[in-house]
Amino acid sequence: MVDESLGGEVTKAQQDEAVLWKNKGNELFQQGDYEAALFCYNKGLEIDPNNCNLWNNKGFSLFKLGRREDAQTCKEKIQKLKGSSSVEMKPPINEEKQPIIEENSISITPAPTPSKSYNTEETQAPTQKASIKNSSTPASIKCPRCGKATPNDVNFCMWCKTPFQDQESIKKSIPGNFQRKITWKKIISIFSIFFIIIIVISILLSSNQINTQLIGQYIFPGHTMLEGAYPEKGGYTLRGTSGTIDLSKFNNFSVYSKLNSNQPLHYVNEPDASYYKKFLDNSDQKPYLINILSQIKAKTSNKDDQARICISFVQHIPYDFETSAQVRYPYQIIYDYKGDCDEKSLFLAYLLRELGYGVALFEYEPEKHMAVGILASSEYDCHNSGYAFIEATRPSIVTDDKGEYRENGILTSTPTIIPISKGIAFASVGEEY
Repeated sequence: MVDESLGGEVTKAQQDEAVLWKNKGNELFQQGDYEAALFCYNKGLEIDPNNCNLWNNKGFSLFKLGRREDAQTCKEKIQKLKGSSSVEMKPPINEEKQPIIEENSISITPAPTPSKSYNTEETQAPTQKASIKNSSTPASIKCPRCGKATPNDVNFCMWCKTPFQDQESIKKSIPGNFQRKITWKKIISIFSIFFIIIIVISILLSSNQINTQLIGQYIFPGHTMLEGAYPEKGGYTLRGTSGTIDLSKFNNFSVYSKLNSNQPLHYVNEPDASYYKKFLDNSDQKPYLINILSQIKAKTSNKDDQARICISFVQHIPYDFETSAQVRYPYQIIYDYKGDCDEKSLFLAYLLRELGYGVALFEYEPEKHMAVGILASSEYDCHNSGYAFIEATRPSIVTDDKGEYRENGILTSTPTIIPISKGIAFASVGEEY
């Protein structure tokens, strides 16, 4: 039965995707992370709004979070879908064949206390458990695009939505079922090719046919990456010296999922500055971002050098070439430790604003690019805007707007200036040269 008020018919592929979100939510529920589980159930209901199991599990998550009125609303949704006023809601469990809703009660049974360890085999129905033990095929496979584990009985990745090949092709790609023999000749050939490449590169380097400065510009985030060991995460450079920002506190998935479900809306006729400031002013992420600023201020008392640390730190966050249309908050790009030009520019704008600088965003609409502007003298400003240009996606000095970009080349359009904050000017910009 389909309730038209909750959505129309969904395809089999959409039902499968909704089940994946349900199962992920069930795992988080069993671990006691009810906020994260609620996020997963909501994602599943966006895809399949008539799935009674998802409404049931969402209701239990709300019940565990103390939101009893919202949980009752979920129960009423189930009653409407089932066409019955007498239903029983049961705790979430990854078991497709066991019914979750029975029409013999109106009570909500409390969920069991989640254990610290969660064994997915124990929640399988007996026939399913036996088939898993007797099969040599792993229960999940690694997505060739994002690298995350996905159940091997679906035809798409539950994380990045990449379609898979037919099931037979997938099984052949699993190491346990790999049938082709790798001969010694093939192994020797591979190593020979690799050895030849190393020799060619060494010869070119020794004869100065490769400019190491260009390698730094086009292959690595910056020239500092060529100078011995560089911090894997949280690294920055200040006047030739490397340092690190501690990012260990950015590990709270509940905060991440809460931000995900609170995506700002850009209203008609709303100024761009007002829209972008919503990403900067969210209170859930503020304590974590303040921690970064406290660390930076502790490293130097020089205000402009604090700004330089912020710039270098954000520039060295890896660029995300697979980002979606949804803009992430600064907390989320630190959690994922990657971001695109919009997201990294917003993060840098936040840090410089909190240090007291006048800040703006440069939006290059034809090139689909965003950068940051910092208040500076007219000698160094960009397009007579009063702001010096800062590229947030890779290491470069302040005012350098002549870099080449993937697919776009050099920026040629005049940017739209979006003021973010009033404040002091970057007085020592001349030291960048």
